[in-house]
Amino acid sequence: MKGTRRIDEMAANARQLAYQENYSYTEGWDDNTVGEIFNLALNKLYDKITQVDSVANIEEYTQDIYAGVNEYLIPQDVKMAIQIINVRFLYGPETWQFVTLAQGMIQDRFSYPTNIPTTYCIRNGKIILSPTPNISRPGSLIVNYQKRMRKIDFRRGKVSNIITPYGNVINISNSNPCQVTTETPHGMMTGQKCGLGGIFEPAELIEETFIITVTGTNTFTLNGVDTTLSNTFSGTAMWFLNPIQFQLNFTVLSQKDANLQANANSILDKIDWVCFTDRNGEPVIDAIPVSGYNMTTMILSCDSNYVIPYSSWLAFEALITNQDTFYVISGDYSSTHTQLDRQSEDLLIEYTVLRLLRLQSAAEPTINQMETENAVLDSLAIAYRRYRPSIVPIVWQQRLRGSSGWTGGRGAY
Repeated sequence: MKGTRRIDEMAANARQLAYQENYSYTEGWDDNTVGEIFNLALNKLYDKITQVDSVANIEEYTQDIYAGVNEYLIPQDVKMAIQIINVRFLYGPETWQFVTLAQGMIQDRFSYPTNIPTTYCIRNGKIILSPTPNISRPGSLIVNYQKRMRKIDFRRGKVSNIITPYGNVINISNSNPCQVTTETPHGMMTGQKCGLGGIFEPAELIEETFIITVTGTNTFTLNGVDTTLSNTFSGTAMWFLNPIQFQLNFTVLSQKDANLQANANSILDKIDWVCFTDRNGEPVIDAIPVSGYNMTTMILSCDSNYVIPYSSWLAFEALITNQDTFYVISGDYSSTHTQLDRQSEDLLIEYTVLRLLRLQSAAEPTINQMETENAVLDSLAIAYRRYRPSIVPIVWQQRLRGSSGWTGGRGAY
């Protein structure tokens, strides 16, 4: 959120307020330790705001629906990828023209030609609609969910560009083996691994990786993949040569960038996940699995089975095209900013100061210390609730139901 403070700003304030003997805003506990204390406070805050009936972190997202596609990724910010409050399908141009979908089980799916699905189920981080809609509608899948709280982390380098070959797919055949046709020459060789991303049919190929056999300048087959009985190709698809790699840089334009390379070298080769964010801490790509980081070439390599989700790719491509600066940070769901208001941030700093002072004492915490820390957390939870109200799920009722009952619950405010 614009206007919130970066973690390094708050860490400097906490160190300064916790000054004792050899500890100050420039000396003492390192960035990684201070960052863990901030995140400990955020985890405790999350526990307090979700252990009640009126949860503060209820949010809403929408997705475009594509004809013939029944699987849609659940965003990374949905708690445990299962804490979904309700799912609605917007069938008309007005906000009240929706049906509320019933949650079912994977074995209960059924299929027949329809414009409006009636149920959904959750599997492997995806919402699966049933029956499969046969029309495309922008923003017609509406989901209320319990939102995760982002970890905060220090900037650990700037992202220059993706250095992996990639391109658009113009056709995926219904054959054995499946053949992929690219828009431009792909330049790959037989035996290499290729990933497919986008929103398309056959949906079972989305965000999967395959060993390929090159059959032409613009074609290759996916070894062991039979799409004879799959849905005909439609939608938007891309190919990526795996593993995907990104070039980092550590250009220092101000003191804000002074510790970028030190922070990168301290952790990027030791962790499993990173995120990319813009200068305000807004997410660009979440949950990038990391296989390694080369401190000499400054290349960050992803896991060989990773494919960039299409929505994240569009955000990444837009920043690159606009020559905007964005950063790599550690964690699977992280930001450089707290996404809190200023009062909540001050209480977060206060809690961190108390924990730093306790660490410096090298003694077991006293009852008074624990009570003081809990009082700060209680104040933080109250401030957070006042600042960040939930997006209350739309109120719906079962009405205008057809005689067969297939239309589900129609919308009502």
